[in-house]
Amino acid sequence: MKRLIATVAASTLVVLAATNLQGAGALTVPTADIADLSFTPVGSPPLSDSAAAALVTPVAENRPQNGGNYYQPTETELATFRDAVYRSGPNAGMRADEYNPLLVNVTGDFSGTTDEILQWAAYKWGIPPDLLRAVAVNESNWNQGEMGDPADVTIAHKYPKRARVDGDTVYESMGITQIKWRADGSLNPGTEALRRKSTAFNADLWGANVRYYYDGYCSWCRPGYTPGQLWESIGAHYDPSPWGNQGALDYIDRVKGILEARTWEQSDF
Repeated sequence: MKRLIATVAASTLVVLAATNLQGAGALTVPTADIADLSFTPVGSPPLSDSAAAALVTPVAENRPQNGGNYYQPTETELATFRDAVYRSGPNAGMRADEYNPLLVNVTGDFSGTTDEILQWAAYKWGIPPDLLRAVAVNESNWNQGEMGDPADVTIAHKYPKRARVDGDTVYESMGITQIKWRADGSLNPGTEALRRKSTAFNADLWGANVRYYYDGYCSWCRPGYTPGQLWESIGAHYDPSPWGNQGALDYIDRVKGILEARTWEQSDF
């Protein structure tokens, strides 16, 4: 894969008093400067879609080309996603939601401007919105139509037409957070075509995947892996293995730079 709007005092907490998927409760999400960023505690359930939506601050659209902002997955599409099984690789035969139990919460059930979608997904997963804003700048410059990670494959015809570079080269990553998918069923099964059709689904899935690492589900990530590693979990979106590899560390540095510069607030963004 290639690549919060409130500004508050460094130690200020925004208290999210909302009903989550497990029942009523209050979640606290720091929205502080880069040195004080934090997620909701390890193991915290995501907010419900409606509770997260209630926290979104209206923001004008700056990416009108993102038609996927108003596409919400159908029940049939979500059923296909939830029933997906890895068909190759080390997880062959395993259901995607067995590999990552948090996937059962991914719905993409929100529509709005690009910034509003990023806020919604971040609040849902207990992540500071500015952090997801910065990740999305790095990954796609906030363009849902972005494609990346060209790869040579033997089954290019099984990839989306627009992702095919030529007869044996394709773009594996698509969407605002560059969700990577492989047609052989070895990576993110069931996410094509929602990852590119729905901006909210793409961002929602990113949140579930990052929390997979942060909440301690990744038993295969060791050595060096423990629950609660915020920046390492962000870097794992780029490359989780080996844990804390140089590519992931460089990715983290890019995201930190964007976060510090608040690139999405610049007049030329």
